Amino acid sequence: MFKIKNFNICFLLLLLLGISCNLKPAVKDEATFSQEQFIEDQFIEDDFDPKSIETDKVISARLDNLITSFELSQEEREVFEYIRDVLTKSFSEKGRTYKVYSDGEFYDLLVGLGVLRVKKIIENNLFMFDLLRKSEMILRESESESESESESESRDNLSAFRKAYIVNLKEVFGAASPDEVYYKAINNHRLSDNYSWRDNEERQRYLGNYIGHVLGLEKIYAELSEEHKETLEYIQNLVVVYASGDVKRIDIYTNLDFYLSLGKLGIDNIVRFIRESNFGWIFSNLRDAKRWIEAIEGDRLPGIKEQLQIDFEATKKNFAENLRYFFLYASGTSDFKSQLEDFDGDRSCSNKAGAVNEAAKGFFGAEKLYRWLSDEEIEIMEYVKKAVTDPNLGDPNIDDRFGSYSDGDFYRSLGQVEIDVIKRFVRGMSIFFLEPYREAVEFVKHRIKQAERWSLPAGVNKRRGPLGIERRFKHYEYELRLGIKLTYSTSDREMFFLEDCVDFVIEFSEKFEKFLIHKKPVWRYEHTE
Repeated sequence: MFKIKNFNICFLLLLLLGISCNLKPAVKDEATFSQEQFIEDQFIEDDFDPKSIETDKVISARLDNLITSFELSQEEREVFEYIRDVLTKSFSEKGRTYKVYSDGEFYDLLVGLGVLRVKKIIENNLFMFDLLRKSEMILRESESESESESESESRDNLSAFRKAYIVNLKEVFGAASPDEVYYKAINNHRLSDNYSWRDNEERQRYLGNYIGHVLGLEKIYAELSEEHKETLEYIQNLVVVYASGDVKRIDIYTNLDFYLSLGKLGIDNIVRFIRESNFGWIFSNLRDAKRWIEAIEGDRLPGIKEQLQIDFEATKKNFAENLRYFFLYASGTSDFKSQLEDFDGDRSCSNKAGAVNEAAKGFFGAEKLYRWLSDEEIEIMEYVKKAVTDPNLGDPNIDDRFGSYSDGDFYRSLGQVEIDVIKRFVRGMSIFFLEPYREAVEFVKHRIKQAERWSLPAGVNKRRGPLGIERRFKHYEYELRLGIKLTYSTSDREMFFLEDCVDFVIEFSEKFEKFLIHKKPVWRYEHTE
């Protein structure tokens, strides 16, 4: 009995051992699968962090709770959600990209603004939102199922005003701080004051005054040539002034204001303005002046490029102010012709634009010419230029032999003369300027320095002293500069550089020799301690 029992136990042990051996591969396979699954799960965790999901949900919930706490009306909520949608989506226009808010950044902005300022911003945007919505509704209703190609283009370009509004919002909310955002937001166009306070009938009447402008704008951008569109873009870049801390409220004129002004004038009047007014003349002069200024290197005429840039910017600013005033107040009605005449009546802007362009062109030519001259020769040319352009020499109202010349006039005249003529001119002038004239200048400087250290004794003939000598020198120099300008005014430009100016200077040098002969003092200074 005992042996049988032991046998059964041994058999059972062997059976368990066999089962155990058969199960080992299965355990190994399970372990391998688990490791692969762990690696795969790790990949998912890296790309899709549950903590990030949880954070986004928290921010979204906090944002929704914050918006709910503002207790916006249905009307306010529609405007708010439109603005939110614009700010949290990417948008680019004409190569420029704008800030895109995340939910977290938008939440921080709302907290920084506070409920009262948020509602004020909504009030300020209510008119533009309603105007856009109403205009698009009218245009959609006017579309037929069998629309023509031009009508289809008009529909595709319906975004002209919508894009302008989006750009306006992006510009406003791209500010650095909530305070700056608020300031720009409540000043981002001229037309929304008190709209939110009006009753429905007044709102419809107010909207009716501007819906035609939006429809006119869409027609302009559907039918205007590409060349004229580029011109309008140039005008827009000039006249648009967004709100900022250093801009007066009265000077703010946003892209929305400009677009509504275009729609008010209509396509026919816009084309008339571009073609018939002085705008084209001023525009072409400023465009060309910019090219000339950019081409000037400035190494041979130090400071000239910088001064030209200052003059150019001042002229462009004046032009922008005139354009802004025109588009702000031009009605586009039957008196549009007189409005064009008023715009053209101020000739100062067109004159300045022409002068800047001619000066820039002249400087560019002079710089090329001056590369052939030495520093001393350039100094002589600049002396002659200053004499010719000095407004205090030879009043043309008194003596009609004299003219009035700018730097650009003089440099432009240089471009009409061959380089060999200019080289001969400076060689002839240097006979006087590099010898007797320079000697006299140094002598006068020396005597003035002496006068600062020594005082004249009583009874000395002060006419022969340092101050008297300086006065005499200035008299001679005045005669020299006056003669150069008169010669320039009465000579052919080529003859002026070829022989007339040199002949005058040689003749003048004979008079100047008398000054040099008598330059030595006939008395001695008495030193005072």
